[in-house]
Amino acid sequence: MDNFERASILTEALPYIRAYTGKTIVVKYDAMQSADLQKAVISDIILLSLIGVRVILVHGAEKPETGMDIVGMITDEGGKAFSFTGLDASLFTLKDNVLQINSELVNLALDNGFIPVISSIARGPGNKPSKDIDAVTAAMELAVSLGAQKLILLTGSSGVQNKDGTLISELPISKVRLFIKEGIITSDMVHPVNSCVLAVRKGVPRAHILDDRVPHSILVEMLTDSGIGTMILED
Repeated sequence: MDNFERASILTEALPYIRAYTGKTIVVKYDAMQSADLQKAVISDIILLSLIGVRVILVHGAEKPETGMDIVGMITDEGGKAFSFTGLDASLFTLKDNVLQINSELVNLALDNGFIPVISSIARGPGNKPSKDIDAVTAAMELAVSLGAQKLILLTGSSGVQNKDGTLISELPISKVRLFIKEGIITSDMVHPVNSCVLAVRKGVPRAHILDDRVPHSILVEMLTDSGIGTMILED
């Protein structure tokens, strides 16, 4: 790649940088098998943070040290991150099977230039014990609570595909029920797709299902004309 090609890439990204600076995005993160893929995701997150995007990572609570591992990777790459769980400051509380959000701690971290790295565990009501919750659901509800511009779900899938295997790059929420009935949205995709639909219906403008096996899929989606994965949006 020569300097003119590099300049062209930066020029293409400029309007997207303007659009997202100061905006909030929530990313549901899974620890990938490949260290190179993990590094690519972390690099994407740090770059977005450096250009002024308020980025939050939500991960599953199955492995207690995951949050600190992510913070370590972000720090090693020159970023600033803070790890906490849904128990801290009662960020996530389950009440009558409804996830309630107290986003004060998240906003405090963001306002001070940190990338919040959040474990999806919730406080039970009263004296009930804490409970691991689904990271997709936690990310969706947090995106709604924060008035996020985007919800991004990193998965091991390229997105929703037609029966001939072609990617559906834009999926209006009005088509989701039919696509589930017809089997276009497969059983493993129903939960992430429905979570994206809920996010959009509750005010998040765009929700995305991206392939975490593709290096820099977050940057490709957010800062290029082509995009990647499936974007779920209003009609």
